[in-house]
Amino acid sequence: MAGVLGLVGTKPVAPVRRRPAARPTVRTDDARTRRVLRAIWRAARPVDHPDAEPLRRYLVHRGLTVSLSGVIKYHPSLQYWSEEGYLAGVFPAMLALVVSPDGKPVTIHRTFLTPEGQKAPVEAPKKLMSVPAGKSLPGAAIRLGAPGRVLGVAEGIETALAVQQATGLRCWATISASLMQSFEPPQGVERLLIWADNDPIRNGKKAGLNAAEALRKRVSDRGLETEILLPDGFLPAEGKGVDWLDVLVTQGPAGFPFSRLVDRCAA
Repeated sequence: MAGVLGLVGTKPVAPVRRRPAARPTVRTDDARTRRVLRAIWRAARPVDHPDAEPLRRYLVHRGLTVSLSGVIKYHPSLQYWSEEGYLAGVFPAMLALVVSPDGKPVTIHRTFLTPEGQKAPVEAPKKLMSVPAGKSLPGAAIRLGAPGRVLGVAEGIETALAVQQATGLRCWATISASLMQSFEPPQGVERLLIWADNDPIRNGKKAGLNAAEALRKRVSDRGLETEILLPDGFLPAEGKGVDWLDVLVTQGPAGFPFSRLVDRCAA
């Protein structure tokens, strides 16, 4: 069971290549999925725990101050399984709780790290755990603090933290562009600020902007006031997009439309 839970070892191990192994039963057994999710979350440490130094280093490397939000935690050693079924190693990880529109946990998002606070050297260092039967990802988000009358949403955890750090306004993470389209604002939110990624054009579309526009149309049709905020002011590297974390790192809080937003939010 310890191996299935990813609770073996306290240090990352070098990637290993094995025959494709049957994935742990947790991936198909719903009751076990729930047990594993609960066990991993219980075994995780708060951000300010002495053992959570790799997570604090990661946040600092990304240009962020340390967040003490209870929805983000640190796990010292989780197994990383490749899509081909190989155990690629055991790494520390940043965990984030994904919550449904009704406020109930859905699953856990993992960002695999190195002890030095970098992303782990794996194919996809950011991964969602399995979703138990009866629960659903559409509409869910990583709730980085209690919502107020004004709420922001961004795709990535780090992007949402950047918005909060720069503006002081609450911002949640939707994990991806596709999930941003389905996001459901909680009761009491009167104004939704959509901090969109400025992605490169692929197949004639910008994924981040398209997702933001789809979300705005859907919630605006219900009478909710919305605004899309797209980062600009500098050109990204060829083939790469720009998000609000890039703005924070390159321009600081001055790159955010803070004064304008505060005036509108106070109106």
